[in-house]
Amino acid sequence: LFYRFKGFIRKNALILVLGSLGLAAIGAVALARYGLNQGRLPGGNSMLVRWQYWHASAQMIADHPWLGIGAGNFAHYYHQYKAPAAIESVADPHNIILSLLAQYGPLGLIGFLVLLILPLRRLVQGSGQAQSRLLEQGGFPAKRSIYGYVFMISTFILLVRPLLSNLEFAAPMVVLLTTMIHTLIFSLGLFFLNGLSLNIKTDAPSDSPISVIKPVLFCMILGIGLANMTDFALFEPGVWTCFWVMMACLIALTQLTGSPQERSLSISTWRKPVLILLLLPCMVVYSSVAVIPVVRSAFNISHANVAISQGLPDLAHAHLYKAAQNDRLTDAAWYRNGRMYLHQYDQATDKAKLLHQARNCFTEALTRNPANFKNYEKLSDTLEHLGMYKEAHAACTRAVELYPGCARVHFKLARLSERLSQMDQAIASYRQTISIENSFRDQFQTMYPERQDITYRLYLPDYAHAQQRLTELLAAKE
Repeated sequence: LFYRFKGFIRKNALILVLGSLGLAAIGAVALARYGLNQGRLPGGNSMLVRWQYWHASAQMIADHPWLGIGAGNFAHYYHQYKAPAAIESVADPHNIILSLLAQYGPLGLIGFLVLLILPLRRLVQGSGQAQSRLLEQGGFPAKRSIYGYVFMISTFILLVRPLLSNLEFAAPMVVLLTTMIHTLIFSLGLFFLNGLSLNIKTDAPSDSPISVIKPVLFCMILGIGLANMTDFALFEPGVWTCFWVMMACLIALTQLTGSPQERSLSISTWRKPVLILLLLPCMVVYSSVAVIPVVRSAFNISHANVAISQGLPDLAHAHLYKAAQNDRLTDAAWYRNGRMYLHQYDQATDKAKLLHQARNCFTEALTRNPANFKNYEKLSDTLEHLGMYKEAHAACTRAVELYPGCARVHFKLARLSERLSQMDQAIASYRQTISIENSFRDQFQTMYPERQDITYRLYLPDYAHAQQRLTELLAAKE
């Protein structure tokens, strides 16, 4: 449809864009009003949980309106705003607009929209004369070449990628290859596009096959964008990179004007070495900060998991310490290491040493990520084992502040409050424990009315203990 009506679209682009934005705004307001009144969106269970994602995200954005919470931090901050009855904890709100606003703030959203809209605008408003000059000289590659390309893609996706993912001792480059396989496969198609661009004449009719590539890429980009209004795949590394490769292809195709000689001259000017000199250090810095540390850390964590499965705890700890040093911007390795020390605590003879090591790990994890409630929860467990009940109570209180909808953490806080003779706090925490667990069970029955067995979030003996102790404490208070 875009290719068929490109003339009409080009002439009325502004009206169509404004009309689409207006309809989208009206739809968003209508959905928000419905959700606020009904506590969900119309549709099945997927729309119920999405409303919970989006409502929590809106509260998160309201608390961090200018700079957001930082890239990749949604999973940690979401617990603070998550509804107590919500079944799922997510790492993305399943809406690209809310995701960008929550993590990067308004400037991040504007930057993304600028990078997205400018190439699309240039395509839609491109002159008919420029399009009329695009034609391949020798036609598309032979059918057998295209069939071979499709066969290669299918082989990678169906066979090679699962094989790489299942390797136990994956080298760092294999980890990176598995992550970026989407982009590597798609990039092979650039050879075909490159071959076409070198054979373009300047005296071509407007219905040339290569001109069809532009609306195809245009619709692919819009399709991915629309799909990610209710999904999160765009933030997966492979999909994200593939998305921008498509944008690069689209930008490159809009530059295919003039004769091949003119394009060859423009490429060989003084700008090319200057751009390369500027690009290379940027790539080195980016790789050293954002890629290499993550790959090395993931490599050591995977080896630690293998060592754990083989019953080699010392080797696993060594790999986790290396992983923590490899990537200094994440708490993942410290948290895993601390949990492993706690797991060893029950079987060890030198318990105090293990507890102090676990405490050090969780403390280091908190210095890197103070927004992760799990670090405070596990630190509280460790301090309780050490007999430091007041410090454990403070850490557990902070965990409750970061995840107010977690019945398990409220239950732990109630027990610690009892131990410190803070009975009013214990009563309030036991009430919260029971209320959160009941709301979770009610939503589970609403979502899955045909299921006879109800899934429980809180350990059943703990739930029964909370009910018993609440009754006893209230009776004692009276």
